[in-house]
Amino acid sequence: MKDFKKPPFKQKAVAIGFTLGVHLLAVVGLLYLGMSTPPEAPKQIKTVLIKPEDLPPPEPVPLEQTDTVETVHENQATEITQTAEPSIEPAPVIPVPATTSASLQATETAKRAEEKAKAAEAEKLKAQADAKAKTDAASRAKAEALAKQK
Repeated sequence: MKDFKKPPFKQKAVAIGFTLGVHLLAVVGLLYLGMSTPPEAPKQIKTVLIKPEDLPPPEPVPLEQTDTVETVHENQATEITQTAEPSIEPAPVIPVPATTSASLQATETAKRAEEKAKAAEAEKLKAQADAKAKTDAASRAKAEALAKQK
């Protein structure tokens, strides 16, 4: 049979050593931060308003500096020749998807179904109104008949 008893102090010594090490490191770090000089406060920024007239005009800066002294009128070709004739190509044929007719049919059927539903609902409301009018008329007739009998 195995002996499951182990010395209990071995793990406690490691745990105590680790805890003391972490605390020592934390205390040294806090002392270092506490004894260092604080960062200097930001300086106040002074704002000055300037009118556009007070600014000096900007100096022109050349876009490109070249060493040559050639100008356009000296370096211009007398004739412009075209090397290739322009080719006229037909426009590419873009296939139109056939789903447009199907989608049109689908929208038409949806519209028809909506119209049928609206018509059925209107007819149902009309039938309910007629039935209510009949019941009201019957109840009035009964009330009048009872009133005449008394």
